[in-house]
Amino acid sequence: MLPSPVERLLGLVPGVAIAGATSALALLRDRKPLHPKGVVGRGVLDISGAAALRVPVLDTPGSYEVTARFSWAIGVGPQRADIHGLAVRFEAEGALVDWLLASTGAGGLDRFVLQTREPGTFGTLTTLLPVDSPAGPLLLRAEPEGHGEGLLPPAEHQLYAALGRGGWQPIGRLGVAWSDHDERIRFDAVAHPTPGAGSYPLVTTLRTPAYRLARLLRPNPKDPAPLG
Repeated sequence: MLPSPVERLLGLVPGVAIAGATSALALLRDRKPLHPKGVVGRGVLDISGAAALRVPVLDTPGSYEVTARFSWAIGVGPQRADIHGLAVRFEAEGALVDWLLASTGAGGLDRFVLQTREPGTFGTLTTLLPVDSPAGPLLLRAEPEGHGEGLLPPAEHQLYAALGRGGWQPIGRLGVAWSDHDERIRFDAVAHPTPGAGSYPLVTTLRTPAYRLARLLRPNPKDPAPLG
């Protein structure tokens, strides 16, 4: 579904603003403009199938091999307070799926608000912007279990889903064996949606300028350095 003229107009100003900030950061940095520092790991996503969200991947029990990246959005972490990011990639129903989560609250309103985390402190991450599902505006949430090792994030996360500001339903677990190195991986939740749940046109309009400029200005970022 293409954005309507009104939705394009509403998304244009914040979209261009984000793209402008992204391009400025890209020109100042040798690597990614946002989330430049991170670590990559491999693991398993286990879906319990207990939810009833009318999205087959989330409603059906299953196990998926994942590539995940935990990152620091501004790039001052992990030694300083920063916004955390968690990107998860797996294949389902023959399609590549990317989930992008960031550090937020878990309440009815603060699930839509970015929050910084102090060094060595890990907490709630949500998809921040809802996706369009048959059951309504869908958000995902990851809650860390235990503590990370050194600067690394926790290996286990409990996963939940909610519709809009509604209650969270447990949907499964994510387990990742983190390395202390990063990799040149670009995740794109708009291009790789969960089957049965796509981006709202306004969200697509908001995100697209930043995605395009990041790729244009830094098409081949330098090899990332080890965490530390």
